[in-house]
Amino acid sequence: MFQYKRIWLILLSCALFLTGMEGCGSRMEQTAPDTTPNTSQNSDSPSLGETVLTFIHVGKGDALLLQVPDGGYYMVDTGKKKDYEEIQQVLELKGVTELQGIFISHGHRDHAGGLERILEEYPVERVYLSAHRDASFEKVDAAAVAEEQGVAVEKLQLGDVLTLGEEGQGVQVEVLGPAQPDEENENNNSLILRVVYGDTAFLLMGDTEEASEERLMDSGAELEADVLKLGHHGKMDATSEELLERVKPSYGIVTANREKEEGSADPRMAERLRDARVQVFYSEGKIRGVDFISDGTKISVKKY
Repeated sequence: MFQYKRIWLILLSCALFLTGMEGCGSRMEQTAPDTTPNTSQNSDSPSLGETVLTFIHVGKGDALLLQVPDGGYYMVDTGKKKDYEEIQQVLELKGVTELQGIFISHGHRDHAGGLERILEEYPVERVYLSAHRDASFEKVDAAAVAEEQGVAVEKLQLGDVLTLGEEGQGVQVEVLGPAQPDEENENNNSLILRVVYGDTAFLLMGDTEEASEERLMDSGAELEADVLKLGHHGKMDATSEELLERVKPSYGIVTANREKEEGSADPRMAERLRDARVQVFYSEGKIRGVDFISDGTKISVKKY
């Protein structure tokens, strides 16, 4: 009897063991690790379907880098001549070896002073300028600089729309200004660009002041944007309360360094932006710049 009981216990133990093995097998299959390589690690390039506007810190001066989804790179203004090293560091960090285009808002040296050096060091397909005759280009003759380097020049005017990148997921650049030449104030001859990707937008105002802003608002153009690059370095002669109400930005870019340049970025403008609930970024601090990353539906921010 004892022997039969022992055999029965052995058979029962085997059955339970086999059942447990089957169950373990199922659990292991469900929790098997994903061995797909993670190609997003250790890369500063945006993921597929992202557009990145990089605010390069050069103090008082404009230098922006735009990366479109297919990997093409464009600059909007080039800072001062002495800012080249800071710009080069960012381009190298981003893996930029060539530029598809450079937009120059106007010819003041803190916007176009770095153009010649960049054209000397990087292959550039095209330089985009305003079609209006602009006295600011007596400071930096961007057209002559481009032609000397054998780079094509394209003149832009109000109403032009460019598509950057692959068709179907490209970035639209809308030229919203200047509406007319301003013979008295060169800043008001700045190109005004609205960069649109999906449901997101960046509004880049150059050095535009209030007179040109008023013409912009009177035009009836769509102005809403997630990111606003303020006109004229955050001074009180630009970026009116009415403009902020029309644009409704979540983020503001002020191309000024309050720490090193006395009188730049009027503190009253900081208060105006705070009242409008705009998170503002200045060209200062111990960082190279700020990325505004759009996936077509929302904007995220990364400092580096």
